[in-house]
Order: sequence, then structure tokens, then C-alpha cells
Amino acid sequence: MIAPIVPYAVRGTLWYQGEANTDDAGHYRALLAGWMADWREKFGAELPFLIVQLANYGPAATAPMESGWAELREAQRLAVAGDAHAVALGLALVWSTPTLIWLGDWASAQQAIDRLQTHARQNGLEAYQVLGRGLQGHLLIERGEFEAGLDLLEGLYQILQATGYGVLLAAYSVPLAWGLAQRGRLDEALLTLDRQITRIEAEGGSFDLAELFRAKAAILLTRARGREADAELLLSRSLEQARQQSALAWELRSATTLAWLRIRQGQVREAATGLSAVYSRFEEGFQTADLAAARKLLDWLGSSGPPA
Repeated sequence: MIAPIVPYAVRGTLWYQGEANTDDAGHYRALLAGWMADWREKFGAELPFLIVQLANYGPAATAPMESGWAELREAQRLAVAGDAHAVALGLALVWSTPTLIWLGDWASAQQAIDRLQTHARQNGLEAYQVLGRGLQGHLLIERGEFEAGLDLLEGLYQILQATGYGVLLAAYSVPLAWGLAQRGRLDEALLTLDRQITRIEAEGGSFDLAELFRAKAAILLTRARGREADAELLLSRSLEQARQQSALAWELRSATTLAWLRIRQGQVREAATGLSAVYSRFEEGFQTADLAAARKLLDWLGSSGPPA
């Protein structure tokens, strides 16, 4: 199947597969490890793999039960954990940790950051040590430890700007801008986001453009006076971008921020209607930070007091 492309260079492999193997999950770990070894033999020993575990599927169990789906996810995890390819593991940790932070699972995020730092140090991966410090800064910002978080993020951001790594620049712009705004450095915060929005729009879009629009709107609403109209326009663009990408999670974030703006404008019914329309499209993940915050706001909109 892959013989025609073997003569070509491959920089890396993103892999999502396994649904058809859930009936025989016990053999999957060896299959996955063997497949990675085979491709490295063909494309080079340093070929990195990013293995995406199977997503949650089906109704949530109400009691302990056997699950081929869960067994296969564990087989995927074990195959990656047993892979000696240092770069691939570092790459996986760099890209999975922000998701843990986003979900509000700070304990798991800290474990992943610690693992990344140890792995990078043991394997001499200096770039991954730098990224690990940036992830630590991101987590500190989310925890409200702004000074410590900014010390780490500003150092990383300068390095990323020097190397021109645009994808990570955009990803780290939001926590950096939020931290700057919380410390009263509003102009720097807005400039940080504006630079990335301008760059991304000139280059043809990015997966997190919707979040950049939303983050700028949130900063204007919380740290600037008289900028509600600008914030509303940004949220409109954010929602449009999220819908174009079918990015429901980004859409929920923007809808939640817009709901707070509607409340400020005295449009409580519109706030509830708009947020509920997005929230109702979710079927799982209700324990995650964004969904929990949206649910809390919706509950308040139907009661008589603000959320704590």
C-alpha cells in the first residue's frame, strides 16, 4: 500500500485508528509497535509518531464493565509509553498538555509537564525543555499565578518569535495576553493578540483563530472601558470562525463570553437563549471546565443570583 511513497521523505505521522480492532484489543499494542517499527525502517529511524487515542464513544457506563474500547485505548497508551523514540514522546506531550489545561484537569497537566521536562532532560532535548517551561507558564496563568506564569511565558514567546514557529506562537498568545492584561499591561496584551490575528489572516487561517478573537474580546470586556461594541464584533467573528470549522468547543467558549456581554447589556433572555443553543449540542464532557462554567451560568440565568 505504501510502496509508491517509500522513496519520499516523511517528516512525521499523525495516526488515528483502532475502532475496527476493539474486539481484539489484546493484540493491538504489539500491532501498533510493529507498525511504527516497520515505517521507521522504511522512512528513517527518527520518524516521529503522534498517536491519537480512540475518543469516548457510546453511553457512559453506570457500573464497572468490560470494554474493548477502553482496552484498546490502554493498548495505545502502553505502545507509546514503551516507544523508545524520544522526539515522538516529547511531541505528544507538547501537544496533549494544553488540552489537559483547557479541560481544567490541572493535576494531569502538571504530571504531563513534569514528565516532559524529565524526558527532555534525560534525552538532551533542549527545545522540549523550553516548551515545557512555556507549558508550566500557561498552567500558572490558568491558576491565577500571573507573575510566575508571565516570567516563563515571556521568555518562551521571545524564543518562538525568533524561530518563527507560528503555530505555537498562536497557541501561547492567549495565556500570555491574558496574564499581561491581568497585570495591567493592557496595550501589550492586545498587541500580542493583534499580531497573531494579522499574521494568521494573511497566511490563510489557523485552527485557533476563533479563540484569538474570543480572548481579545474577553480582555476588552474585563480590562477596558467602553469597548463593548468592539468586543461584540470580535465575538461575532469568533463564532463565525468556529462554525466554519465545526469547532463546537471554540463555539461554546465564545458563546459563554457573549452571554456575559448580553447580561451586561441587560439582555438576559438573549444571553440564555444563545448559550443554551450551543450547550445543548454537547453529548459528553460535561465535567470539563468550559461545560461546567456554561452550565453554571445557564443555571444562574434561570434563577435569581449570580454564579459564585
